[in-house]
Amino acid sequence: MSPIFIGALDRSQFFSDNQRVKAPIAKRLRDEVAKAVAAPDVVAQLDSQGMAPLATAPEEWAAYLKAELARYTQIIRDANIKPE
Repeated sequence: MSPIFIGALDRSQFFSDNQRVKAPIAKRLRDEVAKAVAAPDVVAQLDSQGMAPLATAPEEWAAYLKAELARYTQIIRDANIKPE
């Protein structure tokens, strides 16, 4: 099952083109979306599509992205994959 990360609703990522959104507003939006996707019917619908909601703090989301970037960078290097 693939997680969907609610932590993406972090001011620095979700609102990257609009820094006028205040941190408390971005946090509330993230928190409300996290609550919405935690509803049993939403969880069931996501589960039927092979996904699972995972509400994360912005810091956790950033760490996950950093780790994934490092992981896939190494895979690409090891396989000697070049852009076409």
